[in-house]
This record gives sequence, structure tokens and C-alpha cells, in this order.
Amino acid sequence: MVNYHILSTSNVNIGYFSVGTKPDNKYLSTSPKPQSTNMQSKKKSWSNGPENITQTARPDTCTNCFQHNFQHIVTNKAICDERGGIVVKLFIFILTVHSNFIQRNTLRHTWLSASKNNTSDVRYVFLLGKSMDEAMNRKTIAEAAIFNDIIMEDFTDSYQNLTHKTIMGLKYVSNYCKQAKYVLKTDDDMWINIPALQHSLQIFGQRLQAALGGYCIFNAIPNRDKTSKWYASYSSYPGPHYPGFCSGTGYVTSSNVIQKIFEISKHVPFFHLEDVYMSLCAKKLGIKLIGIPGFYAPLDRNNMCFMKSNSCITAHHVPRIYLEKIWNAKC
Repeated sequence: MVNYHILSTSNVNIGYFSVGTKPDNKYLSTSPKPQSTNMQSKKKSWSNGPENITQTARPDTCTNCFQHNFQHIVTNKAICDERGGIVVKLFIFILTVHSNFIQRNTLRHTWLSASKNNTSDVRYVFLLGKSMDEAMNRKTIAEAAIFNDIIMEDFTDSYQNLTHKTIMGLKYVSNYCKQAKYVLKTDDDMWINIPALQHSLQIFGQRLQAALGGYCIFNAIPNRDKTSKWYASYSSYPGPHYPGFCSGTGYVTSSNVIQKIFEISKHVPFFHLEDVYMSLCAKKLGIKLIGIPGFYAPLDRNNMCFMKSNSCITAHHVPRIYLEKIWNAKC
């Protein structure tokens, strides 16, 4: 059974914005610090909901409250340059962490090899914030100089800032890769079957001009368990239900939709679950969600050819050894 953060969020009681944003009204705290939790001092339990949602609770909308104005530490503006008459049909941005060098290398010589080192009609980039470990930052900068497939900004690289990573990807598309026909967001622990994805885009491509597609959940509620990785406090998300969202393990859309979501995100208060945040932006724009068969397929450890079939577009938590086995399977 798939265990999503359908009912969950992180173990920190955060507000709805983070470092780098400039609040514009009374609903927004002027401090980047997490909002304090004084639930223990309450006379009543919040187990069935808060006794009072104060004005510090995250509003649904704002005016220029979420400005993604971080500085680049590493930038690669030329990844989507169309050389030799090659048109970029698919751009993939991949959320990763500094320590996952071996994982990134595995992706480069397995499913990312379809990009032919970012010269084919498939292009990709790895996204990173700034590590608290300066030695790790230096290693990543050196890696970026070798492979030219990393961008890095100066927000803190953490689980709580995954939304910043995703917005960084949207910004990159809007500024440097808007000519790409389709855009896939994914993570570095994924198997992505690019031929199967390309086949699926022939079927769903027209609808994706105004939609997000992937493995989509339509009946999720926030997790109020503070011990959960996906905990959402009432102040960070006061509503009883999330909008429908497509799992952040992999979702696909058109460049047109990416640019619209990037623009509207400035007026949608920060929320730390990036896939839910994307859906909050999509909802503001009237963008629909499409469930696409093959997204979030199970890892079949006994059938590598299933993993390379059109029935499997994405698979989550795929160990490196299986990425190699899938890639090398003769089917």
C-alpha cells in the first residue's frame, strides 16, 4: 500500500513563509523563524481542531508575499540552448541533496543518458540549496563545473525548503527554458522511463497545456500528528482538506503551465509540502489535474522488463542497484 503524505506534513511547526520572503500584510510574520507552538498551554486540546484560528494562520492568498529572490551560487543558463536545430521537447528538473553524488552519477549514466549530456531533445538539471557544510558546498560546486547540470541558490537546503527548490525549477524554466514543450519535476531516488513518458505525452500532451499530470490524490487531509514527517500545524494550513495534488515524486505539464504557476506563486503564501503547494497555485489558476497511468508504478524486482514497459513511467525509492539492472535489461 502506498504511504503518501496524503494525511501528513513535517515535524516542525513552521509558518507559511520562510527566509527570503517579504510579508505584505497583517497576516504575515516579519520573522523567518518557525512560529512558536504553545498548544501545551492551551486549556483545550486541538485534537479535533483549534479552538481559535488567529490572524497568524496562513491565508489562502496574498499580494507579493512569496518572492523567490534568492541568489544563484551556481547557475547554468545554457542547458536548454537549442544547438544544431534540435528542439527541446522535454525538460526535467530533479530535486537532490548535496550528499547524493553517487546517486546523481547513477542517474546520469542510466535514464538521464537519454539527454546525451544535455544535447538531445531531452534536457535536465539538478536543483540544490546551500548546505550548512561549506566543504559540501565546495564539492558540489566542483561537480557542477564538471557536468554543467546543477543549479544552486543560497536558501538553506532542507526538507522544509523543498518548495523553494521547486520554485527554483519553475523560475529556471520561465527564464531559460520556456521553449521546452513539456516539463517533468521529479526526485533523485526515482526511475523515470523516458520512452514510456514520451509515449504518454503523445496521448495526454494536449490536455497538459492546461493541466498537471501524474499520480494524483484528490481526497487528502492535513496530518496533525506532530511526530509525522508530513505534519501540518493549524497555523501553517488551517483548512480541513488539501486540494487535489499530484505526487511530488513525479508530475508533468507544459512549459506554458509552469510559467503561469511561477507567476501566481508570488501571491500564494508559502507552504512547505511542494506538491501540495503546486496544487494550491494550480487551483488559483483553474488548472486541472490528470491522473496518468504508469506514474508511481511499483518496483517489480523480478521483472526488469516491466519497469521498461509503457506500464511504468515512474517508480519511487528505486535503489541504485536496480536502476542499473533496469537500465541494462534486454527486453
